[in-house]
This record gives sequence, C-alpha cells and structure tokens, in this order.
Amino acid sequence: MRIIAAIAFGAVAGALIVMALADGQASDPWQTELAAWLFAGAAIFELSAGFFAYFAPLWIALVRGHPDTGAIAGLDLLLGWTVIGWLLAMIWALSRLPARHMAVPDPTSFH
Repeated sequence: MRIIAAIAFGAVAGALIVMALADGQASDPWQTELAAWLFAGAAIFELSAGFFAYFAPLWIALVRGHPDTGAIAGLDLLLGWTVIGWLLAMIWALSRLPARHMAVPDPTSFH
C-alpha cells in the first residue's frame, strides 16, 4: 500500500513542480501539457487503485472460494463506503472457511 501511495504522491508532486516551473507562461506550452498529463495519470491511477482497494474483500473471497462470496459482495457494495462496513466485509472474507467433508461411500455396503 505504501508503494501505491508513493507512486501517486510522486505523480502529483511532479505535476505541481512542472506547473510551478511553467508559471503560466505561454512560451512553454509543453510544460502545461505535461502537468495536465501527470495530473490525469495520477487521477486514473488513484481511481483504479481505489476501485481495487474498495472491492478487496470481494477479491479475497473469490480467490479463497468463500461460500458466502455473494453476501460479502453485497455487504461491500452497499456498506463498503463506511469504514465499519468495509472492515466487516474484510473480516468476513478472511474468516476461517468451513471444513469441506465429503461423504465417502462405504465400498463394502451394497444398497
């Protein structure tokens, strides 16, 4: 998570530095354009990182094969915007999975 924050901070800081160097001068339009592209790139990066972080409980439940994946997705979608709802969904997604006991038929019994 620190790496994502560092990349986003670097992109925004770079855009601010380029804008400060440009200082509204029309003689260097490339600096203004570069700053705009840096801001746009940082915004796209932060939105996509936020999307994946918001739905992290769902991704974890899917990867783990959690039996309540649909309910976790619903909780995350409806209440994930609250910190408590997101934490509950994350805890639920990381909770211990029930043991999968398969009934093995007895080969000696013929019904």
